[in-house]
This record gives sequence, C-alpha cells and structure tokens, in this order.
Amino acid sequence: NTLESKHAIIYYPKTHYELAIESLYYLEKHHNKVAKLTGNTYEHKKQFLLQDIGMNTNGYANRFNHTLSIFTPAPSSHIGSLFHRNWIENVTVHEYFHSLHMYSLSEKNHKASSLIMNLNFHTFLPLYLIEGFAVYQESQLHPQQGRLNDGLYHATLMTKAKYKPLPKLSSVAYFQRHYPLGQWYLYGAGFTSYLAKTYGEETLTQFIKESGNINLNYHHFIPKYGLDKLAKHVYKKSFPTLFSNYSKQLEQESRSWTLPN
Repeated sequence: NTLESKHAIIYYPKTHYELAIESLYYLEKHHNKVAKLTGNTYEHKKQFLLQDIGMNTNGYANRFNHTLSIFTPAPSSHIGSLFHRNWIENVTVHEYFHSLHMYSLSEKNHKASSLIMNLNFHTFLPLYLIEGFAVYQESQLHPQQGRLNDGLYHATLMTKAKYKPLPKLSSVAYFQRHYPLGQWYLYGAGFTSYLAKTYGEETLTQFIKESGNINLNYHHFIPKYGLDKLAKHVYKKSFPTLFSNYSKQLEQESRSWTLPN
C-alpha cells in the first residue's frame, strides 16, 4: 500500500495505515526545519518504507538512493510511551535529516554523484558528524524530545568528563566494545550542539552546503585537504582542535557534577 505527500511516497503494510499517516505527517510537518538546517533545496520525492520486522525497533536512511525507512514500534504497554515523548516523530525526522543531508549538493555534484552510485563527499564524513548532525536536528523539535534533551546523554557526558578520560576525536568515529556503545551518537551530538551554541547554528548549514560543493577527489580524503580544511574555513580551527575545546568545556562544566544515586 502507498500514500503520497509533497515530499515523499510511503510504502506500508495494510495493517499499519494509521502509522503510515502519522509518519508521513511528521515528515511534512518538519520538512522546512530539516531543509533549512541541511541547506537542501533540491526537490526530489523520497521513497519512505514503513516495515514491520518483529521486535527490532529502528530506522535507517540509504546513502545510495533516496530511500529512508523506519521499523514499526515493538508491542509494549502504553505506560512505555510516558518515558518518550514521541518516538515515531523522532525517528522519522532523524532519518529524513540523513536523507536530505546526503543530497545537499551543488548542481554540478548532483549530476556527478548520480553517475557513481550517488557517492559524494557527505557519504564519507565521519560518523560523529553524520549522526551528530541528525541527533542535533531531532533534539530541536521540542525541549523534552530528542537525545540531547534526554537526561541519559547529559549524565553520561558529565560523568565521563568528570572522571576522565574523554575520548579523542579519532576514537569517536569507530566502534568501541565498551560503554557507551555507538559513541559517535553521544559525542557527535554533544559536539554538534557545542558548535551550534559557540559559532551559531547557521555554521552547521554552511558546513553542510560547502561540503556539498567539494568534488570527490582522492586528496579530499586527507583531512588536511578535505575535512579540516573545510572546518578551518567555517570555524577557523581544525576539527581535532574544536573537539579538544569542547572536551575542555565539558570538563569545566562537570566540576560541580554529582552522579545521582
């Protein structure tokens, strides 16, 4: 079954009609916010899949085409909804951000990337930026929604900063077999929020748009000529330096922090 809106076509199981309407509603409700932050004005209707795959509750955006998907929430007591303001809205906006982010490209790079499986400079950004940006976006929907507004993220960052050591930027982009798993979400979101508060949210959009202007040449994979060159243009500092400053701020803020019993 399908439903169509201005910016997406959603494919859904017949039994999940109401959930499909709700998901599509949130995508359209927040389209302008996501388009503004990503700087993406390229009108291309997204293919939106609503999948019921059992007990796994998640979502994804395919980097190589205009597809995004969310999995239907696992059955649970209605009491569970009291502990999360709106999961469907959160995951829809999170994955929609990824989809618009990956295609925030110059016209020239749009045409070039379409010839090589839609690969572009965004595709190869480190995970702390890819997921950090998306978690930041989901956290702008409501003061009590999104992981940056979740007490767990704040408590984890404060505790890590107080009892040390905070990770270096080079280790944040890779999977570590210790808590917190998926650390690129946690530290990436905190780092993105730091950039927005320190330099202005518009610099996130500037960074994304200028990333979309970079040609996919081999030397751009070297930070000196790619990522850090771009960071110095937007923020006047390299990402390792910016992350170090962010870590110092966390450590300062954590001095009065006490982990609740």
